Amino acid sequence: MCVFQPRAIPVICQESGSLLPAFVDSAPKPPVITYGDFRRLLSIPSRNYKRIVFKEHVLNEPSRFQWKQISNDAILLPIFCGQIVAEVQPLTEVEHLKRQLEHMTTDKQKLQRALDKAKKLLKATQTNITDFLEDVDDDDEQDDEDEQEDEDEQEDEDEQHMDNDGEALV
Repeated sequence: MCVFQPRAIPVICQESGSLLPAFVDSAPKPPVITYGDFRRLLSIPSRNYKRIVFKEHVLNEPSRFQWKQISNDAILLPIFCGQIVAEVQPLTEVEHLKRQLEHMTTDKQKLQRALDKAKKLLKATQTNITDFLEDVDDDDEQDDEDEQEDEDEQEDEDEQHMDNDGEALV
């Protein structure tokens, strides 16, 4: 007896209440398919404002089914009659606002981290500039001291070449 093992799992996805036909594709049959794999297959952004529910068997009654909402990329998708069946539903206004708030909170956290990094970079830059300016000031002071020493040495040499009457010695 030969048992047919499909190489791919059919994926069926339809917009709730839509008259358009369902989107049908096939996913390679790895040991498990996650919600993240499903999103990548159908090019669904992580920030979508729709609810995606998946058809699954009721545990004690295999002839019945229920819809299960999944939104975490790591969650395994239920297989219903050998295929993945999904429905895209619009969010209620409250769910939509809640999801927007979650995204804003995430964005705020990302912006805060970026601001903290920028502050550290600015502080490091200011410290480097301050150190550089101090080094330049130290170099200028050293140059002034060197110039003064050169002038003093030149005066000493000039004095050695002159005799007491102010005439140059040959």
